[in-house]
Amino acid sequence: MLFVAVNAGLAAAADSPLAGTWKPSVEKGKFTGDTFTFTASATGFHYTNGSTVSYDFATDGKDYPTIADRTVAWTKAGDNAWDDG
Repeated sequence: MLFVAVNAGLAAAADSPLAGTWKPSVEKGKFTGDTFTFTASATGFHYTNGSTVSYDFATDGKDYPTIADRTVAWTKAGDNAWDDG
C-alpha cells in the first residue's frame, strides 16, 4: 500500500504543493469508504481510524505494534510517500 502524505506538519513535505490543510467539499463530493488520519508526532507519526484503531509508528522499517498482536513496518517511499510492509 502506498500512502501520499499531505499533512502540513511533515517537515519533509514543506515545499510540496500537496502540503497543507485540506478540507473536502462534502456537498460537492461523493465520499465513501473509511476515514483515517495520519498525524506527525514527536517520534514519527500517529494513525487512527477515528474509532477502534490507533497506533504510533515511524518510517524507519521497524515493526510497530498495531492491534490484535499485529505489527506494521513503514518505510519512506519518496519525498511525499510511505510504504507499509
